[in-house]
Amino acid sequence: MSMANKKPVRSLHKIIIPGMIMLSLMAGCDVLSTIQSYFPRDPQISVADEPVDNEPETAQQITPTPTAVPTEIGKVAVWLPPQFDPQDGSESALIFNAHIDAFRKLYPNAVVDFRIKADSGLNEIVEALAITAKAAPDALPTVVLLSWNDMIAAADQGLIQPIGFFTQELESDDWYVAAWEIGKYKGETYGIPFAVDALVMFTRDQDLGGSYTTLSLMRQQSREFVYAAGNSDSLLPYLWYQSAGGRLADENGQPLLEEQGLNALFSELDTDRQEENIPSNILEFQTEQQVWEAFSNNLVDSAFTWYSSAGTAASDPVVSYIPILGPDPYTYADGWVWCLVHNETADIGMNIQFMEHMASAVFLNDWTGAAHLLPPRHSVDSRENSFIDQLMQSAHLPPDKLIRAYSQEALVSAVQQILLGEAAPQEVTTNLLTRLEEGK
Repeated sequence: MSMANKKPVRSLHKIIIPGMIMLSLMAGCDVLSTIQSYFPRDPQISVADEPVDNEPETAQQITPTPTAVPTEIGKVAVWLPPQFDPQDGSESALIFNAHIDAFRKLYPNAVVDFRIKADSGLNEIVEALAITAKAAPDALPTVVLLSWNDMIAAADQGLIQPIGFFTQELESDDWYVAAWEIGKYKGETYGIPFAVDALVMFTRDQDLGGSYTTLSLMRQQSREFVYAAGNSDSLLPYLWYQSAGGRLADENGQPLLEEQGLNALFSELDTDRQEENIPSNILEFQTEQQVWEAFSNNLVDSAFTWYSSAGTAASDPVVSYIPILGPDPYTYADGWVWCLVHNETADIGMNIQFMEHMASAVFLNDWTGAAHLLPPRHSVDSRENSFIDQLMQSAHLPPDKLIRAYSQEALVSAVQQILLGEAAPQEVTTNLLTRLEEGK
């Protein structure tokens, strides 16, 4: 869906106030208190941190009850993943806390509480939300910062609620398309974008800084590269396949992989292997951290990994677009969004104000650079050149969970066969398509 096709919502005040009055009269509630619950009064912020919680790993899906009139006016209880801890002493944390101080001046009576939640595994923070919603709903946060995959999981379980009725923040054309899409799910707005990450190339070749090259040109210039080829969740095989023109779904939205795109991908990687542009131990790289460490320790010339990997670098490395098979830059993006938790006592108005405040372009201009992440908005320009802007314009969401469930294991396994030289490209393509057909 293009941003040009989005329809602006009507004035929230014109929609919300009459609706609240009518609902309150029907329910026998006090009209004034109902209206005041949406529009924040004097808030005050106090920031408190808490040790990382280790939550149980499983939880049943819950069905939230309808939102009641809030009883905790001004309360903003926020759950954050550990990498965004505002008390870690980093430069980005200092900028983050200064922005919270600015919120305090705007709303002197708000009470903001930050808690750090363990996030070491897929959907772990979502499991914590589900368990808390069932066992101790009074301990639920009102706002949570979630990755794209976690936002989808939380939305599917009814743990967060759509916010399009409460905010027009995503109606702005200032968002990069990839960031805008991260906040959307099934046609609804579930999150306000906060930060973005993207797959890039780090290289020692100054001539490649900020420029685009293809895999074939890398080979012709004898430039060796590594990526987390031993990781079964690697996205690069999909990225290269799509850059060769391969489709991931048919006209009806059903997942597929196509022979032409697979042959192009496997032939390219097989040639790279034969000409030793890919090291023979490539499958030993199983994590993004291993890839970054190999590059930072001068063991490899180029590394394909996430932009955020350079956060620990002593100096800024040369960064460029990830080499693919097509003529134009194309990459995958991930990111984090502020989400409104289903919480019966939440002061929705105050929490929406907080979420919008944390998406301020002025704040993100400083914070994303310090956090070694990418900006979600065009107006955020914290770098000295236009590469970041062009990178973000070339960024797209990776395949969704339905497509990855259908083909990721088989695709990554097929690529590993090529990298080991176990079979010819056409044979690997045929076996892969047969495996997927038999698995339907």
